[in-house]
Amino acid sequence: MSSLNNLYAMLSPLRLYSLNRGSLIDAELSAYGAAFGMIQQALEALRDAPHPQLAVGESLNMHEQSVGLPGRGEVAYPTRRELILRRLVWPYPSTRAGTEEALGACGLVGARIEEREQGLFISAQGMAEGMSADDCWRLALQALPAHLPAFIAGGSWDELEAFGMTWNELDALGRSWTEIALIGIG
Repeated sequence: MSSLNNLYAMLSPLRLYSLNRGSLIDAELSAYGAAFGMIQQALEALRDAPHPQLAVGESLNMHEQSVGLPGRGEVAYPTRRELILRRLVWPYPSTRAGTEEALGACGLVGARIEEREQGLFISAQGMAEGMSADDCWRLALQALPAHLPAFIAGGSWDELEAFGMTWNELDALGRSWTEIALIGIG
């Protein structure tokens, strides 16, 4: 039975509304029915693949969304599933290794943590396929201990200038400043 028919079946016995007569309430119920229908389709897609290991297509997109990952539809299914499963392991131990693993579950490959007086300074060798540095950093800020300030351990201006690139050349790399700071230029 469709969501719209379910709404009519629930409201008819109440005899409060003039149903099925093209009234404004019918138009409103049609809108609700359409929205509920979309939710019902999404739940059916998720029910067809309740575990990320079995999910494909839209079901896999929903699993990514449920753990806070951006949609990575262009990435191979096994790679997408791996990061989903890493994120489902939460919480990680509150040790240096656990924190580095949590950063890995945020999409940072080879994450390194440097402790300084000001807080934690994070750098990485790369990012998970299909993720931007901004996505990884947003997730990392959510995963890191709230009581410790965290910063990207990007190089200093002097180190950046040592590459001998102009601002236009840096912009032409097509990388965000977050990515350049996190993993460098090379």
